[in-house]
Amino acid sequence: MYRERPGRDNGRAVVPLPSLEQDAVYQEALKIVRQRRAKRASERRAARAEKAERAESQQLEPAGPVPKYLQLSCILKPSSAQTPVPPKRPRPRPRKEPRALPLSWLELRDTLGLTVVAAQNNAPLLLKLASGEHRLPTGVWLVLDPSTAQKLRSPEPRDPEEGGDLPLGTRPCNSKAWVAEKSVPLLQLLDEEQLTWSAAEANFAKCARGACFLALKHAGFVLKALATKECIQAQQEGMDPEKPLESTLEEIDAKVSRAAGLVGSRAAAESRRRPRGEPSGSPRKEAEVESSPRQASALRRGVQAHRDFLNFVCRKFGNPLRLWFVIDPEEHLKMGEKQFVRACEEIGFSGCLLTLWRQLDPDCTGHISFHDIDPVAALQVADFKVLLMKQFDGEVEKFLKIVEVNRSQRVGRDAFVKALDDTLQGARRLFDLLCRHNGSTVSAKEPRFLEKWRPPPYFLVPPDRARLHHFRGVLGDAAHGNPLKAWFRVLDPDQSFRITFNRFKHQLTRFQKLQEEDSMAQVWRAWDSDCSGYLFLRRFHPEAHEAAARLKRWAAKSGGGVKFINQLESNNGRVSKATFRKAVADVLDQAAADLLFDGLDVGDTGHLTEQDVRCLDRWDLAFEDELHSCEAT
Repeated sequence: MYRERPGRDNGRAVVPLPSLEQDAVYQEALKIVRQRRAKRASERRAARAEKAERAESQQLEPAGPVPKYLQLSCILKPSSAQTPVPPKRPRPRPRKEPRALPLSWLELRDTLGLTVVAAQNNAPLLLKLASGEHRLPTGVWLVLDPSTAQKLRSPEPRDPEEGGDLPLGTRPCNSKAWVAEKSVPLLQLLDEEQLTWSAAEANFAKCARGACFLALKHAGFVLKALATKECIQAQQEGMDPEKPLESTLEEIDAKVSRAAGLVGSRAAAESRRRPRGEPSGSPRKEAEVESSPRQASALRRGVQAHRDFLNFVCRKFGNPLRLWFVIDPEEHLKMGEKQFVRACEEIGFSGCLLTLWRQLDPDCTGHISFHDIDPVAALQVADFKVLLMKQFDGEVEKFLKIVEVNRSQRVGRDAFVKALDDTLQGARRLFDLLCRHNGSTVSAKEPRFLEKWRPPPYFLVPPDRARLHHFRGVLGDAAHGNPLKAWFRVLDPDQSFRITFNRFKHQLTRFQKLQEEDSMAQVWRAWDSDCSGYLFLRRFHPEAHEAAARLKRWAAKSGGGVKFINQLESNNGRVSKATFRKAVADVLDQAAADLLFDGLDVGDTGHLTEQDVRCLDRWDLAFEDELHSCEAT
């Protein structure tokens, strides 16, 4: 009758339920329920059929007068009563017949001075600019003067006395440029069928995505020439142009100006990434030459954005170190650009974040630390780290053993200052920097970030004047005793009149005596006493700076250094030392003039050209003087 399941039912007996299939009472009750369900279903079907018959009879009966409010147009008629709407046919448009050219392409080309060439098989071209060599993007168009184009069309070989380089047209761009001799055989003249508006726009878009100002200006000139060509054709046919020529030319100029900023930024980034051995100068230096006011204003905007950020931080948080641990609570001590921008938006800073980031990360490393935000505060913290490394093996725990710590593991202000008053200056300021919550005590865990903080090496070493004197002697030997030439040739080949520590360290790889990082850091600290991260010519050699500054101020009255050189009597744009001495006799004495001439003549050619003095026009001396006055006060 039952069975046991000891494993499943814990050993208890299970009694099965009786089956109802053989129960007569159950079967009778089930039969009655089924009959009632069938009856209800038949009643529902009959009610639905009666309702459908009633609806059909109402539709067949004649309808009475329709009320006026039902005769409105918003009441839709049945689909059968609606009149079909005829489909709309497209309006036939007359086809424009191709217009014949009243002028021949040769006459129109000579009128506009437009002769366009491009490299065969989209090969890259090597250009020679006033600033150096530059590789042009593949497949772009260049404009030649008609006289140069005739020499290119002639089947006879070119005269060797004329030089192997092919000059470009001067109408698109005021600066002179040449196609290198080895790239001249790659050039191919474009005919009338290839010079279409769509192809010119495609060429402009390609140049706008590149990093060459010269190619962008030539592409804009081609668009202007083609727009002028269409206007001339419309006037000779007696038809009005679709758009006035003046508005079309203004639109092209606006397109060029919009693309110039992006091209300049790409040129600067490409110059930073360029390895050794590639053609130097063109993208970055051309950007600096063409937009020197923009570069100067960018430097001013960067410093002003940094000042605004520091003022905002001091008002809201008290000091930059408290801000850092608000935006970096996990104490990574490094932060990328996106994380920094997001943090600035969260704390409510409304300045230009892109300009601020470029100022904080001038070497484009991709990350910053709190010593980039406030070097002065970081220098005080670095002095404390040096003390820990010398006396306590770099461990904060050993330092806390000599400080009075209360039961809650916190250090008071007086106890902290008393422990460091004899060994470290500015102990109260250091306590305020380490105190993250603007209180009177510091947690014993808060200074432990110093054990993993890795600042630049010049923060942790003292200045070494003797090594600095030796370094100046080594640089003087490399530049024939001229400090300005040593600055431009060894330290600052870009001629920006300021360098960073990373650039300084990179440029000194050739000197074996200064290969050690501590040696370079001690030399840098002797110049950069406040650890700002920049070295100016003013600190490197004050006499050379004063001579260059006096020449710049004097030349600015006549339009700049380039214009000053062009006004002198020269041999094919080359100014000798005697001519230079005579021109600056009212401003500089002979020793200062010789120092400046030899320093600007970096290549030891014995003469000066426009490119040699162009750095003076790019130099923002007024802003540098303003920074120096602020540091002095």
